[in-house]
Amino acid sequence: MLRPGVIVSLLFLAHTCFGQTSEIDQLLEETGLRQEIYQLPAAINEISTPIMRQTCSRCSAATIASTTTIFRQTFEPSALYDDIRERFEATYNAPYALQVFHDMESTVYGKMAALDTWADKPENRRQMAQAMATQASMPAAKRGLLLRQLAQVSGTTDVTIGLVCQIVRSVAPEPEGCPDISGPMKRAFTDAIIKRWSYLYQDLSDDDLSQAIRIARTPAERWFMATYAQSTGDAFAARMQVAMSRLTRQLAPAR
Repeated sequence: MLRPGVIVSLLFLAHTCFGQTSEIDQLLEETGLRQEIYQLPAAINEISTPIMRQTCSRCSAATIASTTTIFRQTFEPSALYDDIRERFEATYNAPYALQVFHDMESTVYGKMAALDTWADKPENRRQMAQAMATQASMPAAKRGLLLRQLAQVSGTTDVTIGLVCQIVRSVAPEPEGCPDISGPMKRAFTDAIIKRWSYLYQDLSDDDLSQAIRIARTPAERWFMATYAQSTGDAFAARMQVAMSRLTRQLAPAR
C-alpha cells in the first residue's frame, strides 16, 4: 500500500515526464471515475432499448436493434473516455488536483472512493442489487440528512439525471420527454442514491460523513466535481449528436 505523500510525488513526476494528460488519467483512476466512465456505455445501452420500445411503438424490432447498435458503436468506452479527458484538460487546475489527491490519501474520501469502485465492478452488481432490494426503509433521520447533504453538495443527483434526460430526449418522440429534475424525478433519484450509500457506507461513522460533506464544499473538490460533470455532459452530448445523425440517415426511412 502506498503511504501518504507517495501518490502526490508520483503526480509531480507524471506531470514533469509525461505531461498533463497522464496527470488527468491518474486523477480519474485514483478517484474511481475512470472505471465509472468506462461503464457508462453499458448503462446507456441498457436504458436506451426499453425507452425506444416504450416511446416508439411503431418501430420494428429491426429498427430498435439498429438503434441499439448505433448507440453501442458511438459510445464505445475508450472513445468516450478520451472525449471526457480532453474536455477535462481544457479547464485543468493543477493545484486543485493536488488537493484532491491529498484528500484521497488522507481523508475518508479515499475509503468512499474504494467502496464506490467495488460496488461498480460487474462481479459485485448482483450483490448490490440484492442489497437494494432487501433494504426497504430509508436510513434514520440523522443519517439520512447527512447522506442527503452529501448528495446535494457533490451534485451526484443532478449529474445522473442530466445524463438520463439526454438519453430520453434523444430517443423519445417528444422533446419534452424528460420531466423537470426539480420535481418527483429528482426526489426518486436522490432516494435511490441515499439507499445505495446507506448500504455502501454503513461502516462509516456520522463523523466520517460530516467530514466528507466539509471536503465536498472546498474549492478543490467543487472544481473537480463541476469539471467532471461538465466534461462528461459535453462529451456525452457531442457523442449523442453523432448517434442522432446516424439514426437520421439510417433509420428515418424505415419508420
